[in-house]
Amino acid sequence: DSYNQAAAKAGDYEPGWESRAWHPTSGGSIGITAGFVGANICTMLPIFFDYPRNALGMKKVHMALEVFEEYLKRVGKKYVVADHLTIADFPLITSMICLEAIEFPFDKRFPLINTWYNTFKIENPELWAIADGGMKMIKQFEKNPPDLSHLNHPIHPTKKLAKH
Repeated sequence: DSYNQAAAKAGDYEPGWESRAWHPTSGGSIGITAGFVGANICTMLPIFFDYPRNALGMKKVHMALEVFEEYLKRVGKKYVVADHLTIADFPLITSMICLEAIEFPFDKRFPLINTWYNTFKIENPELWAIADGGMKMIKQFEKNPPDLSHLNHPIHPTKKLAKH
């Protein structure tokens, strides 16, 4: 995926990383990011567009989290691919702030994800301050979705918000 390619260019992976990119025991990503992209249909898109936040969507989020939890278990690292923060952590942190913003309960069922996420918050206070600022904005949008009904979006159906 593009994050792995960027990480390789940034020097996060040694030569030959491409052949291990999908194997959790060799330090590569297993495409967890793709699972969370699908999860955005249940987290972010319902805030802005006419998508339901329903049981099927939440099941998909749980499935993505189950894969991530198992990945962290198999890898056994402090962070996603290493015992230090890498570029591989950032898209997953972004997904987690979206889940936290909509108050998705991920901490009890997913102890390794919870530990990883809290480790990021504690060990990277400057980065967490940025992420937390974004999460606060998402929470505001969740409470007060913007009226985008005037948009003619080429992909996403727009909500018709009730006028007050």
